[in-house]
Amino acid sequence: MQRESQTNHSNSNIVDTKNIEIKFSKAKISIFIQPNPTTGCVTVKLTNDENLDNKKLIVRNMIGENLKEIIFIGNETVFNLTNLPKGIYLIEMNSDQKQLISKLILN
Repeated sequence: MQRESQTNHSNSNIVDTKNIEIKFSKAKISIFIQPNPTTGCVTVKLTNDENLDNKKLIVRNMIGENLKEIIFIGNETVFNLTNLPKGIYLIEMNSDQKQLISKLILN
């Protein structure tokens, strides 16, 4: 039995193309934060997240300090930021496959 192989030039691994199925998805994943600006309660929604595993939201201040971490289950979550001072924050969504960052204004 003849074996077809392909070399990955970035790390020189050999991949057996007969035993691996590779699918490339062009679906765009988006994060929506509402309302923005907000006075405290925030809803975060993801689109096209069916393939994202281990999703987590991180709220960071503008110097990069982690202020809050939220495990994200499904495609929507609501959380409260009334304990934070007014200002601009970064909402970072991390998963095993993707990272998305969006700006949030807290009034």
